[in-house]
Amino acid sequence: LQKMAQVMLAVSYVAPSYAPKTDEAGKPIKDWMRLSDDMKKQSKGLGEAIKGGDPMTVQSAAKALNSTCESCHTEFRDN
Repeated sequence: LQKMAQVMLAVSYVAPSYAPKTDEAGKPIKDWMRLSDDMKKQSKGLGEAIKGGDPMTVQSAAKALNSTCESCHTEFRDN
């Protein structure tokens, strides 16, 4: 789980480089950047929760990260 949190954190640092070059209808660049930042925060939170060892806290942190991922994929994926 810790490795997964680290990989997600790494992706959050790279994600801003893949932002759209221009705003598109319903897909503003500022949303991409905000969601990338949220992903970074949630990934760090998951890593901390895993270190803490409380399964309920880990579950809550994982759900928060998943929600951020789903939000971004819903807004920016075409499929």
